[in-house]
Amino acid sequence: MGVYDHLRLPAGMAAEFIGVFMRAEYALKCARFCKEQGGAASADWDGFAEHISAKFDDLSDARFRESVAYLIACPPRKQTLTDGHLSWKNAPPPIDKPASFQALLMVRRVRNNLFHGGKFGEYRDDFYGPNRDEKLVDAANTVLVNSIALDELVARMYRT
Repeated sequence: MGVYDHLRLPAGMAAEFIGVFMRAEYALKCARFCKEQGGAASADWDGFAEHISAKFDDLSDARFRESVAYLIACPPRKQTLTDGHLSWKNAPPPIDKPASFQALLMVRRVRNNLFHGGKFGEYRDDFYGPNRDEKLVDAANTVLVNSIALDELVARMYRT
């Protein structure tokens, strides 16, 4: 049995998104969007989201706009532990934050769900319909790639 056998989206799609996310975190830290968290360096996603907010709002690419709208309107759920059982809860992004913050927060949640095993097993999201996981990963990847390009230094560090 392979490690991707129970993944509910194409393994290549998952691997591509994880690779893009890893490079993005590296690029953010190298471009000084970095903060200390528990003694370790971590990417400052919120600072980056604030920094690119105006450019983010001005991007008119249709696929990008659709991806942002999907992540915000149909956000990935959070996996929780309730009475010793795994479950899922709705956790929409904060409406008082800019779209860049909301969308990049949802990108991180997609990454967390994928990386920490939330995309394996028997869970089905009938509320949102079939292929939900693929839609989320595709939208998150689209938002992430376009966001990286909004800062010259982040984009350069991503490519190096």
